Amino acid sequence: MVIVNTFFIKRSNGLFHYGMDYAEALGSQVREVWARTDATAEAASRRLPGRRVVRVSPLQLPWRLRAAARNGELVFTPSSHPLGLGARTVVVVHDCFPFQGKVGRIKKHLVRAGLRDPRISAAYVNRAEALAFLEDLGALAERMHYLPNKVGQLAAPRRQPRMVGPAPRIGLFGSDSEKKNYASLFAAASRAHLGISPVWTIYGHKNAYTQSLQAHFGGCRIEVVDSDRCGIDEFVESLDLAVSPAIGEGFARPVALALQHGVPTFLLDCPVFREFYAGSAQLFGDIEELIGAIAALTPDTTLAPSRLASEQDLSAAFADGVAWLSSL
Repeated sequence: MVIVNTFFIKRSNGLFHYGMDYAEALGSQVREVWARTDATAEAASRRLPGRRVVRVSPLQLPWRLRAAARNGELVFTPSSHPLGLGARTVVVVHDCFPFQGKVGRIKKHLVRAGLRDPRISAAYVNRAEALAFLEDLGALAERMHYLPNKVGQLAAPRRQPRMVGPAPRIGLFGSDSEKKNYASLFAAASRAHLGISPVWTIYGHKNAYTQSLQAHFGGCRIEVVDSDRCGIDEFVESLDLAVSPAIGEGFARPVALALQHGVPTFLLDCPVFREFYAGSAQLFGDIEELIGAIAALTPDTTLAPSRLASEQDLSAAFADGVAWLSSL
């Protein structure tokens, strides 16, 4: 049996839903889900109706891990926290952002030490950065596997070409950290002479980060759409354009979904985005270049719909990842 351990994930963000995707695919093999907060426990119950979801405190986690070890269960931890305490464990590296700076270097040493345990395997969601990071830590090839994000098949048809309009909704995905790089985006937008009046719409949660952005960039119309109340498909369908100024993403699942829905998408050119979205989204060398492309838009500009060129490859790799987890 499998235990899905989301203890280290405090919000129902992309990392959390990545774990839920694999939990759904594993189906009856999942005995229970561990959640740290009321919000993630409720979100897990919504994603996995009928599945046992348990609130786990920091004091309870060690004995639950030891119980899993005694029972021979697999603990699937969809974050980079190799704490197994004897249990067979799979941890997942998404990106290198958590390992930057002084605290990040300490985390990196802890991950390296944890991966020395032969009962702990490591998965990576991209080859451009996450795999290279694990190889640099000395992770063994036989204890690593590719577990990409899920890319499902859309029932809805892709959109038709549409005009930008005077106040297009430009979607931004995530609100959990400064790695999103929104301050640089809004600073560049404030300096530019835009021919449109965009509504910058952040999909995530209202928090100190989004409030500081709204306070510092009053000239930009910035809205936050609560991801716990609005489904990602509904949000994506409302957009005229999707943008990501981030350079530290592991995949950016909402970007893939936007492309599937046909939403024109502007990204910064970085190794991960090139791995998954070259030939699908428009890639720009820096933020000034990206904002320049937005500044060139007029209300009458017609943007062609997009497509996700890597859809079939990602779907096959996800199925392979589920089979690998099932075999452990």
